[in-house]
Amino acid sequence: MQRGKAFVRALVALSVAVASCVSTIAQAQPGGPRLAEARSLLRHPCSKYIGAGATIPGYAAIPRFVPVVVPGHYVLTQQRHGARVAFLFTMTDDNLDSCVITDVVAMPPPAKAEALLVCGMSEEAPISKIGVALRQNGAKIPTAYWEVTGDKLVLEPGATPTCQFPEYGE
Repeated sequence: MQRGKAFVRALVALSVAVASCVSTIAQAQPGGPRLAEARSLLRHPCSKYIGAGATIPGYAAIPRFVPVVVPGHYVLTQQRHGARVAFLFTMTDDNLDSCVITDVVAMPPPAKAEALLVCGMSEEAPISKIGVALRQNGAKIPTAYWEVTGDKLVLEPGATPTCQFPEYGE
């Protein structure tokens, strides 16, 4: 009888843990409440969010992730209530003081990716398309890659970009 009760308690605990995990993932999905909050910042000026340790109000930095700079853009990852997002800042000219938040995308949960990398895609050298990727610890191939296309971060499923591994943040 005791083993039966212990099994039921373990099963209930597992169900609660799975439900919590699914809820966190769902909140970061397109159209989810956490992504909707982040999207409310689109077209806002972003110059005060650039620099070491900068965070967007209401958000926190993701440990070990460093901002990524790609030509004309700056990618800043942040988290809020367990949901992780990447903001794309677009420079309106060569001055960092003139930028706007032009896109935001949901990122996989923390167990899925541990480093943010600057990457490129090309059929042949030189690299013609630039973006950012997430890579699991110890993996050589990124788990997700977003190409910077205009003022958007476009998810490229199955892409195998060439990535520059950061010296800090790994």
